Amino acid sequence: MRSGPLPPAGSYSEVPKAASIRVTRMNPERRSSALSSLWIIVYLGSSAPIIAVSALVQPYGLLPAVSGFAALAVARKPEPTA
Repeated sequence: MRSGPLPPAGSYSEVPKAASIRVTRMNPERRSSALSSLWIIVYLGSSAPIIAVSALVQPYGLLPAVSGFAALAVARKPEPTA
């Protein structure tokens, strides 16, 4: 198990997995609220881009909306750390 800081967002499944490991080490009285908050953030973070692209499809079309999202995602991708 990892005990250092959370890993970079190279894989979308690494961050929730690492965060849930940290939550399981918490005080049991606070664990349920922290874990539910974590999953709300994960669900919102993964659904917000889908909703945004869906909103852009109507006025601009599918290809420009998806291309714009892809360009934004590539431009904001963090550099891997050693």
